Amino acid sequence: MSDEKKQNSTKTSDEAIKRAAELLLKGATMLNKVCPKCKTPLYKYKGRIICPTCEIEYVIVDNKGEIREKEKENVIKKEMARKRKTEEIRYNEVTETLEMKLQELTEKLEKSQEPKEIEEIARAIKSVGEAIKVLEQ
Repeated sequence: MSDEKKQNSTKTSDEAIKRAAELLLKGATMLNKVCPKCKTPLYKYKGRIICPTCEIEYVIVDNKGEIREKEKENVIKKEMARKRKTEEIRYNEVTETLEMKLQELTEKLEKSQEPKEIEEIARAIKSVGEAIKVLEQ
């Protein structure tokens, strides 16, 4: 196997492990069934049976526990893309709000003459700045 293929295989494997870990952290259950395509354990999450490697959703088709592919399309990728987009919108909204508050505090600081008020505003500016840094990470 070439170095490039090994690197891609490792990357794919690492990504599948991350997806499996994300599912477990969200409360998914690892099942005693494996994906018919890649032999990775299947996970049940919110009533859905998912392969984190192939990113395919399966359904149980009989009382013996036989499984089959629910859809050919990439279910997990669509959900993750939708989730990322929602998180990105929320992130942008929060960041914009914090930046507006920072501007308001700066203007208030420029007008302030009282030492106590200046100190309070400076603390607030520091807190908002730290929040922005956390979001940027």
